Amino acid sequence: IRRTWTAIDWCTRAMRSELQEILVSDTTDPVIVCPRDTNLYLKYNSCTSAYRIPTPAATDACSPSATLLYAVRVDSSYIAIPGSTITLNPGTHTLDYIAFDPCGNSDTCSAKVHVLDKISPTLVCPPGLVVSLDPAGMVIITADFIASRGLVTDNCCIDDVDIRRMTVACGRPQDTLFRDDVAFCCDDIRDTLMLVLKATDCSGNMNFCMMEIYVQDKNPMGTPQCPGDTTLNCSDDY
Repeated sequence: IRRTWTAIDWCTRAMRSELQEILVSDTTDPVIVCPRDTNLYLKYNSCTSAYRIPTPAATDACSPSATLLYAVRVDSSYIAIPGSTITLNPGTHTLDYIAFDPCGNSDTCSAKVHVLDKISPTLVCPPGLVVSLDPAGMVIITADFIASRGLVTDNCCIDDVDIRRMTVACGRPQDTLFRDDVAFCCDDIRDTLMLVLKATDCSGNMNFCMMEIYVQDKNPMGTPQCPGDTTLNCSDDY
């Protein structure tokens, strides 16, 4: 606003004018309301989720809502705008919504987007496995060995693979708990044994499958040791 002030001396008819400028400034921030926190769930064939950023609600004391501009800061790493689609990995993501009025004032709010992986690993155990004892009468089977002969996949990643026996044998009760390896021994020959394979993905989802184990002893027999020669009388018992 510009005003011109004029002073007149009525005695001398002298005049003097000065210009006054009045600046009306809007320093009031708009008020923004964020969308609600959102949960997204991964699909079976993907480890990412697409998210279309919604437009927040905002008001301003001087400017109509239609004149406000918006920006969204995603995980403090890059800027997007409402209406655009972004790709998110599993985990919790922070979206900072920012509203600007025509005078440059701004307001910020934050919302969370949780990308959840609820998909269990896919397991296919081999139908059966024949293992042979070593010369000491024992064989150690590892979880990685079993997994390599079956199918263990996940839409994201596998964190751990473990195995366990269904029954206690070979003096190793610990083998009935999930672990990296289990043992089989001579006591297992001629029995059909069940082995459980467990896979855990990076989000803690688990899946299980079972397979049969057949234990064989293919080690060659040792040279028999015959007793020494013996001389008997006709009346001796033998």
